[in-house]
Amino acid sequence: MAKLRDLLAFLRAKGWSEYRHENGSHRVWGHPDGRQITIAIHPGKEIDRPTLAKILKQAGYSLKEFWNR
Repeated sequence: MAKLRDLLAFLRAKGWSEYRHENGSHRVWGHPDGRQITIAIHPGKEIDRPTLAKILKQAGYSLKEFWNR
């Protein structure tokens, strides 16, 4: 399991930034090359491994890249 703040720090280090809020707890993050992902923001909660893998896959990264950062 991973902390939300660790995922967001990883994405920021790769050039991603939050640029739009959806309804409720969802945020859209974008990369300068045009890729977009939607992340549910639940502060204080951990992200389970399958969900983390899906978010990273949509962003173009692997779990291995995340854990070896």
